[in-house]
Amino acid sequence: LAISGEDRAKGQGDAVAARYRNNGNSNPEYEVPSYYYAFEIPVGSSLLGGAEVQVYDPQAHDAGGVGNVGPNGNTNDWVFSGSGGPTSNSHGWNSQTRFRVYKPDTSPNYWLDNNQVVSGCDRTYRGRSDAANQEHIAYDDMLEDTWVSVCTIDSTEVQSGIYVIEISSDHEAPHTDMINGFSIRGVTSGGTVVTSSTDLQVYGLGSMSLWQFDTGSNPKFKIARIDEVYAGSRLIISLWDVSDIGSSASIEFVGTASGFPPSGPDPGSPPIDCQVRILGDNEEVLKNKNLPSGGWMADSSPASGTTCKLDFTDGQYNNRWVQFQFDIPADYQCASGTGASPAAPGCWMFVSYSVSGSITDRTVWAAAIDGQPIHLVP
Repeated sequence: LAISGEDRAKGQGDAVAARYRNNGNSNPEYEVPSYYYAFEIPVGSSLLGGAEVQVYDPQAHDAGGVGNVGPNGNTNDWVFSGSGGPTSNSHGWNSQTRFRVYKPDTSPNYWLDNNQVVSGCDRTYRGRSDAANQEHIAYDDMLEDTWVSVCTIDSTEVQSGIYVIEISSDHEAPHTDMINGFSIRGVTSGGTVVTSSTDLQVYGLGSMSLWQFDTGSNPKFKIARIDEVYAGSRLIISLWDVSDIGSSASIEFVGTASGFPPSGPDPGSPPIDCQVRILGDNEEVLKNKNLPSGGWMADSSPASGTTCKLDFTDGQYNNRWVQFQFDIPADYQCASGTGASPAAPGCWMFVSYSVSGSITDRTVWAAAIDGQPIHLVP
């Protein structure tokens, strides 16, 4: 996962946290706070004995190619060093990345109305730039490249339900230019990292910002859960700025052994194809406002019974939204399995991302059914 500083241009990969588009005009999709992630504790979870919310490497730090005096040699983030001295607002080392955890409420499908912050669960982390030899006084070397406790919810307070993790950059600070990559996990009061979905589910709410993956890894990962209640609906998945790739790439939506969720009435039925369209950087895709009704075209495998796939080259969709549209059949049923893999997806949609070059940017993903946002899995 990742978030940009507000002075990082939208075309650099963050459609939500950036105040401006590449041309300097305002970004209509700019929001503060920028991202929300569910930290869902199911009934019967081992976390009900006490839960710890942890974030990996929550500070923004760029070693800048000059090494790092800290213990772990963090080079994953990007921090603008600037040239205007320590008072320059754009300096990434002056950034604030804030993580705030809200208690579950009575409207679990709407995350913007959660208003009770868990006691002690409001943390802000500052930045460092080795290239400029500058860091904020609150920067802590010992938090680099390691799991950091945002807060602990003790056994007398923890409950089953959806805790909402709210993330923003530059909260009550100068607008800065940086990219901060991080991850989220849960740990029991006894120190055990939970890995089962029966104990914890972490997923994006509405939209999520994904950090670039390693060159050559070609991952397959869950992207959205399509329950049977959505039969007969229209699903749209949107990706922002996907083509900073150095060479060529393809994105394919996969799942069942035959290649794609949602499946038809049974796992052996033909995969469902999609349509694709491209939108510019001034559209309000995430707010689903004032969007054109047309512009849809065939994907890269348009033949009937094929999967939904998009092939593209370096820079082809830079600073653009790519949308995939699926019409879910009226008789849609989830495939077999629990969602552990694309071969046994259950109700989960998977994405296969294949890149021949090196990725140099990150992306924002969003999904909506009939215009209403749904959960995403990073």
